[in-house]
Amino acid sequence: MNIPPHPAERDIVKITTELVNMWASIKRGAFIVDLHDKFKEAIRSSHETNKSSEITIKFKLSPDEKTEAMRLTAKVTIKLPAEEEKEALFWVKPDFTLTRLDTKQVQMFPTKDDDQAID
Repeated sequence: MNIPPHPAERDIVKITTELVNMWASIKRGAFIVDLHDKFKEAIRSSHETNKSSEITIKFKLSPDEKTEAMRLTAKVTIKLPAEEEKEALFWVKPDFTLTRLDTKQVQMFPTKDDDQAID
């Protein structure tokens, strides 16, 4: 049975550099920029909502039929927590329209524009 070496026994800096350089060359750098932007968006969304986000990196590898090259496509997707819709409070007027003013509350300093302005 072939057991891979423990990560501490491998050259992590070399592996990381190789991987990042390869990712940076995908789509002339657009892939790694997209990954960076979506990562930041997921952090912001999770921080603001106090809920989890998900980031998925998908690579598709397929050999080129005419050469010995390898075709690679890469895609980054994120799943952000749903933000709660903001509510507004309205009161129902006798004619069944809505108003932001409490129809039962007397205005202390009514104006002509108020729904409850005193004539």
